[in-house]
Formats: sequence, C-alpha cells, structure tokens
Amino acid sequence: MPRTRLPVLGVCAAAFFEEEDDDRKLDTSLFGVPTEPLGFSKDAVGKLGPPTFEAAALDIPAGPVAVVMNAKDS
Repeated sequence: MPRTRLPVLGVCAAAFFEEEDDDRKLDTSLFGVPTEPLGFSKDAVGKLGPPTFEAAALDIPAGPVAVVMNAKDS
C-alpha cells in the first residue's frame, strides 16, 4: 500500500489516480471521462464529475493520521 506524508493540518481533501501505463498523467476518454482508476478522500463520489470539497473534506489533527482511499474504475 503506497504511503505519502502531507504537511497539512486542518481541513483538506485528497485525490489520486492509479497509474496503469507509466505516462505520469490521468488518461481520459474522448469525452474527458477518466479511463484509469481514481479515488478521493472519504471515498467521496461526484454526480457528473469530481465530488465537492465538502464531500471529500478531512479534518487533519496534529500527529500521525492514517487515511485509506480506494480506487474505483470510472
């Protein structure tokens, strides 16, 4: 499971995508729909696009925090 350290305290949201073809960018279809798995904090989902900040927002306190995010195919 990949890990990263973010220098963030307070409210934030995170997004990631699973790089499948090593081109270092999120691949999309002709209509802009992602073709690689992606995810957002709190496993938030949007209706016709990414979720709102409020839906994905996390309150990060001081000290170590573990956040689990799951990738979903679009």
